[in-house]
Amino acid sequence: MFLRVVLVLFISTKISESANILAIYPTPSLSHQIVFQRITKDLLDRGHKLTVLTPNPLNLKNGNLTEIDLSSSYPNFQKRFGYGMVKNYRDNLYAYMRTAFEIFVQLLNEQLSHPEVQKLINEKENYKFDIMMMEHTGHFPYLAFAEIYNIPVIGITSFETGNLVYQYFGSGSNIITNVEQMFPYVADEMTFLQRWECLQVNVGVFMAMLTPPFPFLAYGEIMNKYFPKVEKGIFELMDKVELLMVNAHPAMGFVRPLVPNTVQLGFMHIDPPKPLEEGPLKKFLDESKNGVIYVSFGTNIKSKDLDQELLYILINVFKGLKQNVLWKFENENLPNKPDNVMIQKWLPQADLLAHPNVKLFITQCGQQSTEEAVDRTVPMVLIPFFADQPGLAAKLQQKGVGRYIDVGKLEEKVLKDTIEEVLKSEYKENAVKLRELVYDQPVSSREKAVWWVEYFIRHNGTNHQAYPGRNVPFYKKYFIDFIAIAVVLWHFLIKFVKFAFKQLNYFYKAKIE
Repeated sequence: MFLRVVLVLFISTKISESANILAIYPTPSLSHQIVFQRITKDLLDRGHKLTVLTPNPLNLKNGNLTEIDLSSSYPNFQKRFGYGMVKNYRDNLYAYMRTAFEIFVQLLNEQLSHPEVQKLINEKENYKFDIMMMEHTGHFPYLAFAEIYNIPVIGITSFETGNLVYQYFGSGSNIITNVEQMFPYVADEMTFLQRWECLQVNVGVFMAMLTPPFPFLAYGEIMNKYFPKVEKGIFELMDKVELLMVNAHPAMGFVRPLVPNTVQLGFMHIDPPKPLEEGPLKKFLDESKNGVIYVSFGTNIKSKDLDQELLYILINVFKGLKQNVLWKFENENLPNKPDNVMIQKWLPQADLLAHPNVKLFITQCGQQSTEEAVDRTVPMVLIPFFADQPGLAAKLQQKGVGRYIDVGKLEEKVLKDTIEEVLKSEYKENAVKLRELVYDQPVSSREKAVWWVEYFIRHNGTNHQAYPGRNVPFYKKYFIDFIAIAVVLWHFLIKFVKFAFKQLNYFYKAKIE
């Protein structure tokens, strides 16, 4: 009997051939990296060998894992990419994008000059890879590795990607029906003025790509500097990306037409909550009889860097609450801290959100934070600052699990009223329903991600299911050549008719005379 069970298990288990994977995840931000760390661990569990370029190495004792530590790129990135930058460019998306691009260029120069990365570039005879996985968020010069090792690429993101990326793969995309994540709008609720704003900003983003200093020209300079033997340009190398895995779950509002080689994930990093250790934190949560409001603005926006005016509003509102407040605050002391507020530099967020006394989460609306809140069914007050946060806030508000506040219009009364509103039972009920929708699927996002990676390995890419329309020129797709010919013919027809009438008129007059 035992042997039969073993035989059945052996036959039903899909044998996956081990592959050598080059994985490149450059962004120095823990909220990005925890998604990539999860898929790294899952692929190691399947027996694959990985060489990973990351600023957050796992340092696991696993012979199949080789890591190149890029953590040295953290200081400059965090120095420039924080609340100061967001505050300065909040109302100028064009300037924000230009600055973000400059930061990416600096980051690429720092990382590509790393000695171990240089070995990968110049000593390819010492390495062999079957596929490459890469964070698909503006780090395009890294695609040169796919050319050096002649391997196909899986692009993966830690959050929802932009319309231009979807369009490149051939997925349905429109600036109104699929609103970019920097806007706090949902397509079917937009006013005329909001649609006008979307049009203006999208034109601005497009112009940012076409005006000096040209982004792709700078990428070309990086290519020439670090990959002089690679002859292909960035746009040619982008064709190496045959599969796109986007960490965005449709139940959270990320819905659009998708081609087969674009895969939605979401909730990749979520683990079951662990019990909190005995100590001041657990004691504070356990003894908060009126409940606890948890406050954190993520890893990039630090509470200690907020404006004094904004801190004053938060402190004044918190001291008037009957609930206790647990605040991730990165300094030892908070001036004028109310008695009902506890601050700590770091907190086990995913675990504490599962505590039954946590009634509300005030968040910057980063994707990983909001996924943790949905998994733990905690309603949210959403105060987004930049990037994908406003769009996600709008989606979650539409789902009824939170309320959005524009940080530029934050006032004491607005914050107090919003907290009281979200503490109502209907928001908790909606959070429970949303969690059920997220997890009611045939397989988990983690299982789906691993399956697609191994499918990619088995078939040496996914070009066989690429959308053929992605390579059709714009003028063909929208009949621009037909329209141009029709306009020209119509022009000549009008001129001919005018000429004919002129001649007939001349002939008629001559006949009369």
